[in-house]
Amino acid sequence: MDFWKVSMLAAALCALVLPKNLHAEMEYPPTSRVIHGDQSIDLKFTGATRRQILVVKVYEMAHYMDCQHSAYEAIPLEEIFSSEIPKQIRMQFLRDLPQEKVHAELRKSIIRNSKEEWIQAAGSSVDDFFAAIDRDGKKDDTFVINWMPGGKIVAYYNGELSLEIDNMYFAKMLWSIWFGDKPVVRRDRLVEEILAQP
Repeated sequence: MDFWKVSMLAAALCALVLPKNLHAEMEYPPTSRVIHGDQSIDLKFTGATRRQILVVKVYEMAHYMDCQHSAYEAIPLEEIFSSEIPKQIRMQFLRDLPQEKVHAELRKSIIRNSKEEWIQAAGSSVDDFFAAIDRDGKKDDTFVINWMPGGKIVAYYNGELSLEIDNMYFAKMLWSIWFGDKPVVRRDRLVEEILAQP
């Protein structure tokens, strides 16, 4: 086998085994304001990444958090999963996504990453979540998920309220998709903006 064929084979193998999640290309504001009761909370941009499977770009996402950490200080996972710290995930689809495929990927990701006790304690909230995803996703659609103090999830699809679930175990289960042990994206990139601050 000549050098060219060996090089092509190595590149193909790398495409299969290396992480499929690349840096986000979109620009995100440094803060995102959420309303909790009569209180306004400015969440800090902590990082962004892209979900990509081989060459297929699925969505971009950014993570925001009420974060008091100084530069170069890592955010402990315990804080990311804390029910009392408000957080936000902002997603934008990069391609059309059939409803059934969205459901299938989410279910698989939850099973791979969530603790079993979180799924059990989330109860009917899991069914409510999937019922709220009631249409195909279209390229450039947006999905914003707010984790409010106490563990309440408030989600907006294309700017319209689509879901409210007040269950901190459901919130932990949902965030585990991106921050669990086998996340669907590079979770380090969702907090790297904090680490990169001068």
